[in-house]
Amino acid sequence: MTTAELYGLPDVADYMAAESIDAYRAQLVTRYHASTDPFEQMRLYAEAARYDRRHPDESPLADELYGTDLGEVA
Repeated sequence: MTTAELYGLPDVADYMAAESIDAYRAQLVTRYHASTDPFEQMRLYAEAARYDRRHPDESPLADELYGTDLGEVA
């Protein structure tokens, strides 16, 4: 039994994985909005859709991209 398990603490690997997922999501959104090329934006949206299929329990990344495009309207 590890010290983390003994004290009921979260596993460091889980924490690091969550941080890297958050960083990936933030980078994809940033790249999407920094792009002025509609084909690049479509490619990034498709990448977000693939990510969503691999991670069905997380909030949809493709919806996040679409929602940020709506701006004040949403």
